[in-house]
Amino acid sequence: MGAKINVGAHMSFTVVGIDPGKTGAITFINPTEHTIEIFDMPIRQVKNDSKRSEVDAKALFDLVDPRNIEHGFIEDVWSRTGDGNVGAFNFGDSYGTAKTVLLAYDIDLVRVLPNVWKKNMRAPRDKTLSRQRASELFPTAASLFKRVKDDGRAESAMIALYGAFSLGFEFTRPLTLIGGAN
Repeated sequence: MGAKINVGAHMSFTVVGIDPGKTGAITFINPTEHTIEIFDMPIRQVKNDSKRSEVDAKALFDLVDPRNIEHGFIEDVWSRTGDGNVGAFNFGDSYGTAKTVLLAYDIDLVRVLPNVWKKNMRAPRDKTLSRQRASELFPTAASLFKRVKDDGRAESAMIALYGAFSLGFEFTRPLTLIGGAN
């Protein structure tokens, strides 16, 4: 990863990490303030179809807008064998929506393969063990990773931390949870 940067008061921006998909999440880490915010991916019902939902682009814009984000990291994902056509399409749509929101803000976006960030964060493939690893890395946010369905939160947080480390940041104290988790 990059050269170590001790974050000083002269630098204040946010790194974002996204685990895409309707069950994914978005995490904001401010290396200057040593803070972290974690949000479930905002979802909305598709009009005229109570069974279908999609990532809510407007709500995602609203989450990103007030933050001074310079760098974004999104899990670079693809459909897998066994994914149904509808599921694969919906997942791709969610990925595209998240990516487009960041690009619309001219955020430097890095697509990172799951095996790359997981290796660097020492996160196992197993979702339960991955949530446990996130609890170790972010003790102030551990309560946000307790449920089985919280794997998106855990993974987005580790993607954001991977991003901060790859930019060369080191942290002198634990990150403080300041909000999120809707």
